[in-house]
Amino acid sequence: MPPSYACSIASRHSAQAIDPVDALRLLMLYALRYEKSRPANVAELRRFVGERFDMRGSLGLVDGLLAYAGAGVRACDLFGANASVFSKLAGSVSRSVAGVQNVYTQHQPLLTGLLDALARGKLPRTTFPFVGAEPPPGKLSTVVVFIVGGLTFEEAAKVAAINAGTLQVGGPAGAGAGGTGGAGAYAPPFRVVIGGTTVHNSKSFLAELQRISGDADLT
Repeated sequence: MPPSYACSIASRHSAQAIDPVDALRLLMLYALRYEKSRPANVAELRRFVGERFDMRGSLGLVDGLLAYAGAGVRACDLFGANASVFSKLAGSVSRSVAGVQNVYTQHQPLLTGLLDALARGKLPRTTFPFVGAEPPPGKLSTVVVFIVGGLTFEEAAKVAAINAGTLQVGGPAGAGAGGTGGAGAYAPPFRVVIGGTTVHNSKSFLAELQRISGDADLT
């Protein structure tokens, strides 16, 4: 969304009607996506949010986020902007959960694409090296995922759906594109166990980002 359009929408509502933290989160998402391709737009939206919601003291969190997870430090193509083979694999994962017709369930976190690539034997070794020269022989039975820094409830829910067979990974090319079915419709290629240092929601993530960046309070 161009910043000018976002500004015109926001101008129709009073600043009191919009949660400043929601505005900050939208700015962060826009900055993550367009920091390299549209830096002027990111700067304009940042200025607008800072002035409109009087939260200039918290905008340093945007810099902290880009330093922590910006394009220069990410190992994977988070938004598929480069149309790489890996991003195409991530896009082949099923876009629906069986029996649920809701646009918000169609989002797939990066973890789902990683598990899909692993099941297909296409996980990039340069980014995800094995311990030893070659991968372990035979079919994987259990995959343990541990996320340092914290996982999200969405990632835990997707793992549960994969284990239940309601979200397909590693199936034939194209089979997972929007496919639905009953519970247990797909045989999972392996069992996934997920863990992390914490379970984040947006507020806890912002608080952690504030802690490591030494930024001002969000209030």
